[in-house]
Amino acid sequence: MELLEQGRQVLWSQALQTRSDLSELAAVAPVLADELDRTRRELDGAEAAQFVELPAHPGWELGRDLLTSALGGPHRAETEDAGHRRRLAERWEQLVAEARRRPGFAGFLRPPSFADLQPATAGGAAVLVNTSRWRSDAIIVTADGVRAVPLPWLSHDTAQQRAVAFLKAQRAAEEGGGPAERVALRQTLVTLQRWLWDTVGEPVCAALDDVLGSAPDRRHRVWWCPAGPLTMLPLHAAGRFGASAPLAAKRRISVAARCVSSYTPSLTALLRARAASASPGPPRAFAVGLGVLPGQAPLPAVSDELRAVSSHVPGLRVLTGRSATVEGVLTALGQHGWAHFACHGDQDFERPSAAALRLVDGRLSVLDLAGRLAARSRSAGGADLAYLSACRTAAGGRDLPDEAIHLTAALQMAGFRHVIGSQWAVSDRVAAQVADDVYAGLRAGERLDADTAAVALDRAVDRVRRAHPDRPELWAALIHTGP
Repeated sequence: MELLEQGRQVLWSQALQTRSDLSELAAVAPVLADELDRTRRELDGAEAAQFVELPAHPGWELGRDLLTSALGGPHRAETEDAGHRRRLAERWEQLVAEARRRPGFAGFLRPPSFADLQPATAGGAAVLVNTSRWRSDAIIVTADGVRAVPLPWLSHDTAQQRAVAFLKAQRAAEEGGGPAERVALRQTLVTLQRWLWDTVGEPVCAALDDVLGSAPDRRHRVWWCPAGPLTMLPLHAAGRFGASAPLAAKRRISVAARCVSSYTPSLTALLRARAASASPGPPRAFAVGLGVLPGQAPLPAVSDELRAVSSHVPGLRVLTGRSATVEGVLTALGQHGWAHFACHGDQDFERPSAAALRLVDGRLSVLDLAGRLAARSRSAGGADLAYLSACRTAAGGRDLPDEAIHLTAALQMAGFRHVIGSQWAVSDRVAAQVADDVYAGLRAGERLDADTAAVALDRAVDRVRRAHPDRPELWAALIHTGP
């Protein structure tokens, strides 16, 4: 688990963890933090220069930079730059060692141990699902230990094929598809749900009953952490629904009947989200609404959704039209602990730090968010909830399927404790209804509690599922990331 966790952090660390840790160091040792940041940027430039362009191939390759690195020798530029890179790396190690000698920074940029990670799963279990051409397993982590659950019927090749077929069906339905394409997406999803239940959901739920205890009406608290092509698939929606939904509910033959599900990009991210303190007092919230943006598809339900959110969140500040600028949103982030985004998002699957929200005057990147949220976490208790009501903000990467590279996970890595996003496009009507129900579910007496986000989303989705059990494309897309 320590090795898996360290590997999962690789693509995130330079963009987000390093920046956050440097922000904390800068508060006590600004000169050292500045030198580390300068050396990191030089290393980034040197590393980018050593790779050559590789032709693009269809399928599930690891992505240009990772593949080039893995192939090694023939694809590395063997010039005098190698010596420069080595000197930069040595300087980086020296500076990191100096930082770790300072009081309170012994763990600076150091991967956590398994003992450090276990508290992240308090009250439930994290389930890492991994496939390879040799074998497939689910690794269940609880506060008491770790357990490997063999998944003999989960084939890596089949998982890739299922993910590719699912993405093709999504694309066909979203790009102006008619009734036939929408029906094809529904059929693909129903078949996918059943396959996920048979290969992953049922054996994992049985193991969770053994590890956490079972009862006829008990539902386990689970954080899914998939790898490989499974990052593209809705593990939380695995099950046998369709016309036999009442029977399925009675027999508990679905993950939804057995678990309250969330996702996490890593145990480190979950641990940090748990450790972050909530903003004191009533939530200060703002919403961004851009239903019309040049060059982007219209989002006609934005106004209805903002009205629904406003009805539940007193004092909601709304940024729309010309006020929804990059600087305006960054300023709002420094003043508010809750954010609702009803706008388009961009994802760069090779560079997660380039993921961004599209605003009226440009793109608000994850790096911008990371810097602002790191500063806020020291002064105002961090950021509590981000609700991303946009298409595919929680969809994994086509080029890097071995990491959960999407905007929802990136926002949690950047500092939000709870993030709600969507794995594919949902209808405007359903999106507005679910948002209305989620915010209603966050109310605890006279106040709103972000820590009930997972349960509130679970209940809101269940209402849609009960009304349309045979239409998972309407209710299975929305997910929660966080504790």
